[in-house]
Amino acid sequence: MFQCVTLHVAADGSSKSNGLDVANRDETARKTLHLARKSLLSWCCTDYGPRWSAARKRRKNNDATDPRSGAGSPNYRSALGPIEEQESIPTWLNTMRCLLFIEEYNSYLMGKFLDPNQSGLEEAKAITEEQERIKACCLYGADIDDNMIRIVLDAFTRQKGKFPAEMALQLLEHLFESCGRGRGTSLRVSDPELVWEIYSLAQYSPPPHLFDGKEPAGARMKEKISSCGSEGDKIPRLALPGFWWRATMLGLVMCGASPHDIGEVLFRDHPTLRALIKMVTSVRYRFPTVDCDQVTKEAMKAAESESREAETEIAEFLFLPPKRKKGSKAGHASGPRVSRRIKKQQEEKVAAADLAETNKRKKLLKSAQKSIMLWDPDGPARKPPKDSADLLLAVEKMFDLSTSFQQCTTPDFLLLTIGDTTRGAIERAYNWLIPVISEIPEIISRLPSSASCFLLLRAYGADLGDKTQLKLLSAPLLSHVSESLQGKNGEDDCLRAFDLLMSDVASHNAERRKSARRVLQDSLGQMEGPPEVSASSTWMANILRVKYASKLVKSSIQHLSKAATFERGKVLKSIVLALQDQLQFATDNKIDKGLSFPYLLSNLISQRQSVFAEAIDTFPDLRNLAVGVVYSEITKVGQITDAPSEVFGGQRALVWLELGGTQREARVPLALLHSSCVLLSICCTGDGEDSKQKKGWPDAVKDLVKILLNPSDLSGASADGPTLGLAGARHAINANELAVPVESWILLCKARDDAVGKKAALSAPEEFLARLLLSSGLPRASLVAMVGRLGTLGDSAKDKDAVFRELLLPSMSSEWDLGRVGKHGDIIRKLLGRLSAYFRVGLGDDGFSKSFLKWLVQASKLPREHVTRPKKKRKVSPKSPFVKLNDAPNLLRLTGPMDVEADQEADLDIHNDLESLSFLSVGQREETTHGTESIEAKISHFLAENNAAGLNHLLAQKVSGIEGELGSHTASFLLQCVEDHSPKHTWMFDTLLRWVPISLQHECKPETMDFLFSSSGRERKVPQNILDGIVQTCFLLWAPSCWKSCTDWALSINEEDVTRYSLSRLVSFLQASLGDQPSCRNLSEEESIVLCRIAILCLEMDGEREGIPSGRNNLPASLTLLLDFAGQGKRHFTLAGKMLLQRLDKSTPVPQSLLSSAFMRLYLLRPQWASTATAQVRKVLLKSAEENHSIWTSWISSSDGQMDDLLECLQSGDSRVLRSFNEQARKYPLLILRKCGNFEAILKKDARPLAQTHSSQSQRVEGTTVGGKIEASIEGHVVRLSLLDWGYQFTESIWMGVLDTFCSIHKEVLYFSGEKELRRILECVLLLLQVQTNLTTASSATKIKGKASEIVQNYKAANLSGFNRWLSQSLEGTEVRNGLVGCSLISPQDAIDSLKAVA
Repeated sequence: MFQCVTLHVAADGSSKSNGLDVANRDETARKTLHLARKSLLSWCCTDYGPRWSAARKRRKNNDATDPRSGAGSPNYRSALGPIEEQESIPTWLNTMRCLLFIEEYNSYLMGKFLDPNQSGLEEAKAITEEQERIKACCLYGADIDDNMIRIVLDAFTRQKGKFPAEMALQLLEHLFESCGRGRGTSLRVSDPELVWEIYSLAQYSPPPHLFDGKEPAGARMKEKISSCGSEGDKIPRLALPGFWWRATMLGLVMCGASPHDIGEVLFRDHPTLRALIKMVTSVRYRFPTVDCDQVTKEAMKAAESESREAETEIAEFLFLPPKRKKGSKAGHASGPRVSRRIKKQQEEKVAAADLAETNKRKKLLKSAQKSIMLWDPDGPARKPPKDSADLLLAVEKMFDLSTSFQQCTTPDFLLLTIGDTTRGAIERAYNWLIPVISEIPEIISRLPSSASCFLLLRAYGADLGDKTQLKLLSAPLLSHVSESLQGKNGEDDCLRAFDLLMSDVASHNAERRKSARRVLQDSLGQMEGPPEVSASSTWMANILRVKYASKLVKSSIQHLSKAATFERGKVLKSIVLALQDQLQFATDNKIDKGLSFPYLLSNLISQRQSVFAEAIDTFPDLRNLAVGVVYSEITKVGQITDAPSEVFGGQRALVWLELGGTQREARVPLALLHSSCVLLSICCTGDGEDSKQKKGWPDAVKDLVKILLNPSDLSGASADGPTLGLAGARHAINANELAVPVESWILLCKARDDAVGKKAALSAPEEFLARLLLSSGLPRASLVAMVGRLGTLGDSAKDKDAVFRELLLPSMSSEWDLGRVGKHGDIIRKLLGRLSAYFRVGLGDDGFSKSFLKWLVQASKLPREHVTRPKKKRKVSPKSPFVKLNDAPNLLRLTGPMDVEADQEADLDIHNDLESLSFLSVGQREETTHGTESIEAKISHFLAENNAAGLNHLLAQKVSGIEGELGSHTASFLLQCVEDHSPKHTWMFDTLLRWVPISLQHECKPETMDFLFSSSGRERKVPQNILDGIVQTCFLLWAPSCWKSCTDWALSINEEDVTRYSLSRLVSFLQASLGDQPSCRNLSEEESIVLCRIAILCLEMDGEREGIPSGRNNLPASLTLLLDFAGQGKRHFTLAGKMLLQRLDKSTPVPQSLLSSAFMRLYLLRPQWASTATAQVRKVLLKSAEENHSIWTSWISSSDGQMDDLLECLQSGDSRVLRSFNEQARKYPLLILRKCGNFEAILKKDARPLAQTHSSQSQRVEGTTVGGKIEASIEGHVVRLSLLDWGYQFTESIWMGVLDTFCSIHKEVLYFSGEKELRRILECVLLLLQVQTNLTTASSATKIKGKASEIVQNYKAANLSGFNRWLSQSLEGTEVRNGLVGCSLISPQDAIDSLKAVA
């Protein structure tokens, strides 16, 4: 047959046949070959294949299978799968591959087919004519069509002796495989019914004997069986999973070969193939598929779970025997003579048997469930099993299905995979769609405009991460979006793209708004626009120039109006100007716009007052527009007499306006009033003494001020007629809402223009005046006008007290927008405090009525109603303040002595407020009789008279404004006067605490410094704690120049004069002056010596009183100052160390211990700066280490971080880390010794059983007892156990590394100063060796034992007395001596010698 086919095809393809050209001749030969292949395929399926199958079955009749294993293991091996997973080709299939010319003409199998006696075709010596014919047949192709697939499917039958399903499936796979090899063949299919018929090859019919004597146990299983119908099926149709998924892959290949005829139908009707097509198209192989939202994901997962549960129930029903009744007691002893113990044992055995049966049944069920699946191709989508993943990937690669589906347009699988054109769908598709677009850029033209917009918005976002790739692809996306917006793709496309982008322009998310504006600018900004529009906002103007502008303008107005509620600055200005143009365009083209531009602008300004105020003040075009619109609308509503204007909606208020000399009552919208207040608060009219320049404000603003702020006269006096302007607008019509709320009046009173602020102060309602005075930041003109207006109001009233009290009633303050302001007395005190703050800065007497101020002062002196308040905790200043000089101006006042109660505190605050209002001539005492005398005489007079209030009032008037030399002189005089008067009253000290720091804030003379820093030995009458308080307060108030002069004085003190001053106070001062400043690096050598001397002397004084500081933190100020100075550089470090060593030579033993500990702290601060080559330095350090052995290891060191990192890496056994430790031990031995506790912890942790170590298991020694495992009895059962204890396991490299590190330390340090640390390490090693001696791994510790023996012998040779003392110490209940002898680290004779030495 093979030769006939080759001869027949060769005859049709010869050059002499029919005189045809080459193309027609090849086509004729191809058709002839196709007919011949169909005949051969039919013979194979109807004769050759069944014969071979029958013979194979006869050979396998004796094979028996266990029904509990199910229908057999799934077979996912396919000719379409990976080469390593393909089955070996059986004989019949190899024959058909050659007959059908699926096999390559020069392959090994083709050679064996042609000549079984040769090893292959390639060994032939010459190419024969027959081989040329075979090559021609193979080159003509092996196309597959519907008829060939139908031949295979028609030959398949489930009756015995016919073509079996496995052979049919194999044959189809090999036929398909020939079309995916790139040999010129193709798969020419178009019938989708073939896919459904291919699934019949995967159907599984359980043998009848599996149903014998079985009834379904669960109701769910019964329901499934009853729903199978009357076709004779006892259970739902089943399939073999391997065959089912291999058939599914064939269907997937057919979908790729014929997307329109087969792919479209199966995508619609076959859920599993639909899911696979989405996976291949997106190149994202996940289930549920990438297009699913959360709801769809849950639905797909639920359907898959339900299918698996059904398969599990069917597998249990078919393949597993019925469940044995639990707790069966057959063969067990029973009766009254059976003891409880036997019954309990029987119950335990039954429970154990039931558990074993359950576990075994679960294992069998899991295996059986994998062997079957529901045969339901049109049912819910199934999740591909892991075993089929490689097959799916191989099929996609062989037939290039992803490219086929992505490039297909009928149907468009790409859009079907995306699922929708919403933002959520594009966001889900973003990660896989970008690589597809990068490979096939023409896909962009197929995307809807909304999808392109979403992708472009994502591209114009932050250029981070995976957005950079999309940024590079934005050019074609931009072109598509631009064409859509300009109407080139139709009206619907234009409207959809515009609404999507504008919705992002009006989004609450700032990044979305920014990206949308950039997209619109690049899409529409290239069109020719008006020249006056800025380059970044031309897109707004070009909206009116696109093809469908009349359709877009209404949506644009709505979105831009919303965007204006989010934006600010230049963007806000551009939006407002664009809204004006678009609303005018809508009016000209008679488009329903919904609202007018004046109404829109006024509402926007009233809603975002501060934002619009800043924008209007910055941009002249927006300023002119806003003023013009507001002024125009104010004049319009003022001229309407019959009906209100319809351009505004919302509430209105009745306002009397004067226009053209005529007064009229107008209905003004509230939004217009509020926007007018914003404009007036920032405008510049050019009037007024303190007004700034006009800055381009239009002239209309003057008229607007005149219309709305028109008090009867600037003095605030009332006049006849209606109240004009804002002053007469009280409430909205038919509403309780205020027409001009208190916030707007605050804006007006704080207006930039003094003339506007003054008019607002004179126009504001009287009930708001007190609230306005409580505001901070009022200009001088507004403040004086309001205070004068209140004073005039009281002067004109019959009962001044009643009028003022009525204005300050809590009920009157309900509209102040301050929340709960308290009772009447609280309001008075708040007002008095605020006004005193204003007048304290120098407003003074300005010729206005002061009646209200005088009434406030008198009312504040009345007894306050008793109110129980929680007692406030006084903030205590720190003992050693480290404050910055820039913070000093914020702390200008001190309240008094530390023991003043809360009520006295409030009285002092009121008294201070009264002093600020001293120009009112209220509460002045007899000090006026001394007004012409000098300040020194007045101070002496008040001190002599014991007059605290008079002295405080005098100093409040005089000293607060004194600066320079006079202030320092006054402070010195005050100190000397108190010193001379031998004070017996604490108020004198309180006066010093309060006023001396204030008078010294600008300059402090040397004589004053001498007094303030004098020591207790100079017998000052002013107590030292008072001087401490004055100095601490000065730290908060001194100006930078004063700090510098005082620092210079302190650093110029002679060595012999240092003891005349308080060292602690000097140290606190130097610490505050230099401790937080880099200026100490610029000190001269003489100044640095003075600083170190003061710090060292103070340290000695502190040490005598408090001892050696042992803590890690909270060090004495003197030691902190010394360490801060030494840390500024190596030069400073050397000087501090040198002075400490010099002082050590002169000190007595007690200060020597203190200074040596300070030197140790200095060394730990910067060990790399210290020179240990000097014998004196080494001696001091070693002595300090011995004296402070219990505390010095916790002191701060700059090397702690590096040492901790090395310790953390030590457990890895890295030789580089060990070398680093050895280098550290040689250079800085003390740093290694202070980490002895960490080394010991690492060793003990490493020797714990099952310790988690970073080292590899190959380095870890695991020991067991010599006797091996031991037997134990647990509830009557004998078990064998391996005991683990500390020391059974260890890492040799870690222990050797620690010992090597300590060996690198110099003997002088290790065996004397560091012997306590060395003992801890040796004792830890000794414990390990004692354990290892009794284990099978004793030889593994030989290296450790040798190194430990070396260290012990060196210890003995270097420090015999210390060594003998150590041997006598106890370790784990025995002497160290015995442990060393037991581990052979010392000889018995050495132990005896040590006993004699100790005795």
